[in-house]
Amino acid sequence: MRKLFLASIGMTTFSLAIILFQMTSCEKAEAQSQQTTSFPIEGLWIGKYTINSEPSMGQQFFSIAIKPDGTAVVETKYGNTQHLSVGNWVKSGATFTCNFTCVYGLPQHIGIVEKFVGTWNDSGKLTGTWENVPPSGTGNVVLERVN
Repeated sequence: MRKLFLASIGMTTFSLAIILFQMTSCEKAEAQSQQTTSFPIEGLWIGKYTINSEPSMGQQFFSIAIKPDGTAVVETKYGNTQHLSVGNWVKSGATFTCNFTCVYGLPQHIGIVEKFVGTWNDSGKLTGTWENVPPSGTGNVVLERVN
């Protein structure tokens, strides 16, 4: 009988400890979800772009590695072909502007200069438009910061 009593006290204590741990864990999770996340502009952004003159292509892959030194590396897909571009960026308030030149991809695209102008917010979104310079192609870009 005494063993049973001690076992029940032990189980009760263990159960209370688990309940208290769960309650404090929930409070911490709620507090963390209420914190505002701030994403700097520098980092890796991944998303999609569209081509206004070719809507049948749908959304294509677009990523940009924004470096603290003012340079950027852009990777896109045009159909099944990967394109790499390098360039420079500036940010003024919430406006992000990047000019880049294609250095790898379809032969007819190498050397094309493009401009991406977007609106950045500290919740991890960067949306805007791109255009070839001089304007011959345009479209939209939607990106999310991944690191």
